Amino acid sequence: MQKVVRVLICGGFGLGVCALASCLLFFAIAVFGGTRAGEAFAFSLLVGLAGAGAGAVVGLAVAYFGVDALGGFAIGAAVSFAIAGIYVLAVGEPGRYAYFVSESRLIFLVMWLPVCTAGISTSLFSGFLAAR
Repeated sequence: MQKVVRVLICGGFGLGVCALASCLLFFAIAVFGGTRAGEAFAFSLLVGLAGAGAGAVVGLAVAYFGVDALGGFAIGAAVSFAIAGIYVLAVGEPGRYAYFVSESRLIFLVMWLPVCTAGISTSLFSGFLAAR
């Protein structure tokens, strides 16, 4: 029962870390790219919601498998690649996948750092909870 509670707590921790980090990163990229602040804020909230889902998956996986910081980074990187792949397959059409792979670099850029950060921080947090 204790492992189930730790996995759920770490899933929520990963959700929060990744949602906050992806929201702030997208907002900074959008504002410095010349987007109006109100529009950048609205879109950063949407990106934060997507990041929350990815962070929850990473947090649950990291705590369930009990990996260290390097394993958390690897799980975060794998989830980032999966997000970009899902985008390409969902939006692209046969014959134009190369175009959508090129377009997915922004998605990968915005999601890679927060998801990997969530993986690393959740692995450290999970180790802290396990030691308690």
